[in-house]
Parts: sequence; C-alpha cells; structure tokens
Amino acid sequence: MVLLTAEYKRRINEVVSHIKRLDGDYRAVTPSPNMIYFTGIREETLERFMTLFINVDGEVLLAPQLIKLDDYLKDFLE
Repeated sequence: MVLLTAEYKRRINEVVSHIKRLDGDYRAVTPSPNMIYFTGIREETLERFMTLFINVDGEVLLAPQLIKLDDYLKDFLE
C-alpha cells in the first residue's frame, strides 16, 4: 500500500524549496529511486511513460494523466 505520509510530504517540501532557490517552475521525476524517495511508488519504466511533476507551489501531479497524486493514490487504494 502506498500512502503520501508526512515524511513524503516533508521530502516534497524540501524539493519545493530547492526549486524556489533555483528560480524554477517545477521538477520532473521519472520512475527511479527518486520517485520512490518522494512518493513510495515503485514503478517500472515500461512503454507507458510515467512522470511525477512537483511545481513551485508544492502541487504534485502524476503523468501520463496529470492527476493530483493524492487522487491517484485514493483510486489506487480503493
């Protein structure tokens, strides 16, 4: 089961601070140890490309559908 816990939220807040320091807009994370670190999601790289986007406002989106991560996790767990 994957949950966006307080620890994952803290890690995402750290990357948001990093984005702001670099005067950036977002960070894109592909399936990798980084995706596991930020979300706990262990996804293989297959023909359907998955990317996690973290924007400067702390909003977390999961592509290919560009849905909010919390919505994805809620549907995944149901």
